[in-house]
Amino acid sequence: MCSRYEAPTPERLQEEFGVEFDAQEKLELWPGYAGPFLRKPRNVDPYDDAVLPFEAEVGVFGLLPFWADKKLARSTYNARSETASVKRSFREAWKKAQHCIIPAVAIYEPDWRTGKAIPTRISRADGRLLGIAGLWEVERQPFLGLMSGLTNYTMADELRVKQALDIAVATGDLLAVDKNGKTRRRKGTSIKSTDILIAPPQRPIFFVPPLKKSSSEN
Repeated sequence: MCSRYEAPTPERLQEEFGVEFDAQEKLELWPGYAGPFLRKPRNVDPYDDAVLPFEAEVGVFGLLPFWADKKLARSTYNARSETASVKRSFREAWKKAQHCIIPAVAIYEPDWRTGKAIPTRISRADGRLLGIAGLWEVERQPFLGLMSGLTNYTMADELRVKQALDIAVATGDLLAVDKNGKTRRRKGTSIKSTDILIAPPQRPIFFVPPLKKSSSEN
């Protein structure tokens, strides 16, 4: 799971998602850094076409449950789809359907095929922004105002760069929660993350598994 990603500029966010967001000092983000995320507007009907389907907020990369110390953000940036509902760090945000989209220009993963970890930048082949499925939670410290903890949301047993790849959501294929608390896709169609991702040619993405040694090489 990526622990480093490149956030978009306010101009890119406005261009692709139609939301406004103030400029931030850093665009290369690690756990504990703040960046933009998109969520459904609070207290509105998500299927009302007169309302924007999402709003931009600022969040700290690394989800912080209400009981947690801030240092925990360094180890809670990765939620797995099969355990998010039961893991103590994520289950409350999951139960409350606090889903979000984390916009990113690119993510960085180590490529281990040579036996060494080579940092590899992964982005969309068409140059558009990635939308990474995530969870958010409000921190307990009142003096911070509305600062939400973000966690990337990964799917186990997908094709691997390290252990898992972020679930990349196609632009327009965003999550909404209806009045009954059910999560639904608002528009668009599901798309495999590996269908839209690229890596630099000299460090190609991991579609081909490592070759196994033949018996003659052993």
